[in-house]
Amino acid sequence: MDQMTKNRSLDPVWDAIELHLLGIKRAAVLELRNYPQPIVGCDAQIPVLWEKRDGIAAELDRLSQARQNAGIDAGEAVNAFIATSPFIDDDQKQRFRVLTTPDIQSAAE
Repeated sequence: MDQMTKNRSLDPVWDAIELHLLGIKRAAVLELRNYPQPIVGCDAQIPVLWEKRDGIAAELDRLSQARQNAGIDAGEAVNAFIATSPFIDDDQKQRFRVLTTPDIQSAAE
């Protein structure tokens, strides 16, 4: 398998990670939307929700940049992203890593 084909075979992994992060973003936005009106000076929770929303938006940007800049070793790039994302829990990291293994990729083709 040439390098371009190998990199393209990781597209479903990148897509799955993006869908996972978008789901977290949707949940954060809904939580903010449904949050009761804050009482000035008394609500410490809303800044935490804003940080989560903004953090996931930044993580989606980081994902896009990692995907575009994956270069020769897209497998290494996707695994590095998975390992360092604070929005992917350990169980989900393991599921994504399984998708990057050569045997799984070959079976998908």
